Amino acid sequence: TAGGMMLLVPVSSPVKTLKEFIEWTKNYKGALNYGSAGLGSGGHLAGELYNQMAGIKAQHIPYKGAGPAMIDLVGGQYQFGFAGMQGSQVQVRAGKLRALAVGSGKRIPMLPEVPTVAESGLPGYEAYSWGGIVGPANMPKDVVQRLNREIVDILKQKDVIDRLLGGGTVPTPSTPEEFTTLIRDEIKKWGEVVRAAKITVD
Repeated sequence: TAGGMMLLVPVSSPVKTLKEFIEWTKNYKGALNYGSAGLGSGGHLAGELYNQMAGIKAQHIPYKGAGPAMIDLVGGQYQFGFAGMQGSQVQVRAGKLRALAVGSGKRIPMLPEVPTVAESGLPGYEAYSWGGIVGPANMPKDVVQRLNREIVDILKQKDVIDRLLGGGTVPTPSTPEEFTTLIRDEIKKWGEVVRAAKITVD
């Protein structure tokens, strides 16, 4: 499963599109801050990737959880943030936050009107949360294949799809080989982001 990280700003923000946001952050006078659920969280890394690709130096403010971070973003205590779909889509629909873009490779079914970061002015940007099922390294191949078939069949059921989408997650069935490649690619990508940003977690 996958869930797009949304780029969010308070409704009081002067920017309404990602293109405006990119220019605004590049020319911002003063302390430019973004918040997240904590050090090393998806929102933290998505923000650092934005810093690196947009060529800015926004300061990260780590919170102790997504809830407190969301409350302060709604209140305008910092300028922007990246957050997962589950809690943030509620705030967007309620008109408390403005979603400028999603970090996934494609637009998400829950908020199809929100464009991706890549299509809106930062080509190549991709940051999303994902989940999968893994087992012991020595699991027999026939067992892996059987489990994969069963899980893929479950992820194609309408009630499962509806429930996942309702919670802010997009079902993305794949093969064991595709999932292995994704894990390796993500480790490499985010390892480079962490090293470039000199991120350390206590």
